[in-house]
Amino acid sequence: MLRQVFNLPNRITLGRLLLSVAPSQCDAACERHLYLQRQMREGLGKDKDRLDWVWLVPDDAPVKPELRPAIQQATVLRVDAARLAQWLVPGPG
Repeated sequence: MLRQVFNLPNRITLGRLLLSVAPSQCDAACERHLYLQRQMREGLGKDKDRLDWVWLVPDDAPVKPELRPAIQQATVLRVDAARLAQWLVPGPG
């Protein structure tokens, strides 16, 4: 379902997915989150390519230039905010 909702590229495997959701102009907390995700992936060493890191951006604003080096290994996808909100609705319980 995730692949169809967000039109994920075929190179993204859904078995090992590290997913971020944040606006393109993320604040300091968001930047720390992205940095930690990058570090977690890098910490896997030779196995890091087994984990796909995807940043879902629910707006059309450009990504801050200072973030670009930190997210080089991420797949950044623009997504419709309404579809994202529907997908992120928590399940019962």
